[in-house]
Amino acid sequence: MKKTIKRIMATTLSLMITASAMAVNVSADDSGKTVSTTVTGTLGGSFYHDFTEITDSTNFTNGNTYFFSTTHYLPGDCVTGLTGDSAQLEMTAAANDSDEYMFDTIGLHPSNYVNVISASEMFDSCPIGGIVYTTINEKFYLNNGWYQMDGEPGTGWFYYCYGSGAEACGPYYAYEYTNDDYTANDVKVSLNDGDPVTTLTADNISVQITAGASTYTIPATDYTFIDNTLNYADDCNFSILVNGGTYTCTVAQIEQPTTDDIKTTGSAGGSNGTITGVNDTMEYSLDDGATWTPVTGTEITGLPAGKVLIRVAATSDKVASDAVTVTIEETKAPESSSAEDSSSSKTDSSSSKADSSSSKTDSSSSKAAASSSKNPATGSGMLLVPIAALGAAAVVIAKKKK
Repeated sequence: MKKTIKRIMATTLSLMITASAMAVNVSADDSGKTVSTTVTGTLGGSFYHDFTEITDSTNFTNGNTYFFSTTHYLPGDCVTGLTGDSAQLEMTAAANDSDEYMFDTIGLHPSNYVNVISASEMFDSCPIGGIVYTTINEKFYLNNGWYQMDGEPGTGWFYYCYGSGAEACGPYYAYEYTNDDYTANDVKVSLNDGDPVTTLTADNISVQITAGASTYTIPATDYTFIDNTLNYADDCNFSILVNGGTYTCTVAQIEQPTTDDIKTTGSAGGSNGTITGVNDTMEYSLDDGATWTPVTGTEITGLPAGKVLIRVAATSDKVASDAVTVTIEETKAPESSSAEDSSSSKTDSSSSKADSSSSKTDSSSSKAAASSSKNPATGSGMLLVPIAALGAAAVVIAKKKK
């Protein structure tokens, strides 16, 4: 019984260790490291950042310029130009005819008059106009040959042209902002993942501009790819266009590890294979590169039979190396000791039976002795003779003659 319990406990412990090893092997991908590139640019420019939204007309100051856009920006965002439907509007005290068109269409007067300093192609081309902060519940459009009205429903700033060419355009967000110039050397491009990707999208890279001690990430709408392919063997460059400037980015890759020192031990009936000759600069994958697990120390344990990919992990300035493949062979599990345990059990059983037989013999002998002592005069008593040479108690029975 005790041996059976020990075997059950050993089996349970083995299952617990195997499950723990498997849990480690399928841990989350560790390759998501930001990798910097070497950037060569041809042109600097100007960019807008540190946006503070304004919804109250009294927060405008005449003579100051503000950024109006249909895009909602947060303080940490930045843009390199007037993209989409956006403009730089200067507040002015000089009234203009936008008041007439605004009142005729929505029954309001401009809260502020503006000079259009610069505007995107989608914004109105008039040089002056008026704005008001309100809510329009329905989209409307009217063009009667004299003026047009074009507005989206929503709450925000609506712009009217002084010459009726554009009315109720918006809604816009209005911002105070900081405007800085940058050079080509201020543009930094990095990969968002340490994997050696060969075809890049906006999800794979981050483009940043440094202004003083601060760094700002520009949105993907502010740059386009000129070349988005990487060939690490021959051409590790890609290029983007930012605010009219071309930037060529060079990516470095870590050298592929060799398999000279990497050794494997097969897995016998479970997850007990091992790999030695690795180090903690490496990572491995059991699912053909879908996820990667960092190597800790100089060996990997608890591995099932099958293919294992090993590579050197990415660093801050180099993407991960190409992977090498090793194989954990399936080996034969050691034979079970159940037959030996069964034989031992049978021997124990035979011994028990022998002990039982001996006990019965001793019991019979005791009874015979007792009977002889009770009948000394009858002539039918028993004579007990020990025979030591036989290694056991023997009983010799002789009957007296009268």
